[in-house]
Amino acid sequence: MRKDNRIRKDVKECNDEELMELIKNGDTTAFDQMVKRYKNKLFSTLYRITRNNDTAEDILQETFIKVFRKCRLYKPAYKVSTWIYTIALNEMRSYMRKQKPTVSLDAMPTFALTSDPPNPQDGLLKIKLEQAIEALPADYRSAFLLREVDGFPYEDIANIIKCPIGTAKSRVNRARLMLKEKLGKFFGGGNR
Repeated sequence: MRKDNRIRKDVKECNDEELMELIKNGDTTAFDQMVKRYKNKLFSTLYRITRNNDTAEDILQETFIKVFRKCRLYKPAYKVSTWIYTIALNEMRSYMRKQKPTVSLDAMPTFALTSDPPNPQDGLLKIKLEQAIEALPADYRSAFLLREVDGFPYEDIANIIKCPIGTAKSRVNRARLMLKEKLGKFFGGGNR
């Protein structure tokens, strides 16, 4: 065993902050490990927001390029995950501003919230839920997905979407109310 392998911790054992320090020092193995940790979950979030596989992949790639190039700007006062998601959502906003809508929302693919449903009623509920989430305004949808799907605390959501914590809470709550109203109609409740 080489001497440097005994001294240095395996990058798989490093926490995010330790990886960032290694990345700041040009360690590409640490960067590869960071990408492995975040790429699937981050892609999933980007896809659910953009509703387009290629777009999510492009934004993901740009995000990690920026993470590597801007690693020296990372401040340990924030969680690494919050910093990476902030970069990703900023990249997404920038990308979306440059794009013109070319496909109707009805033609866009849907994402799977659960595995194959056991009965047709569950399948219809899944479709209605996907449509209701897709119909949310982008700011509400982002906050809702970060909270309810990715499990971020409100403080991190506020940092990622760059708003006060009260606004993050309000957006998540408002998204829940909008979904409840839309899905209430599906179940026959739908009181306004």
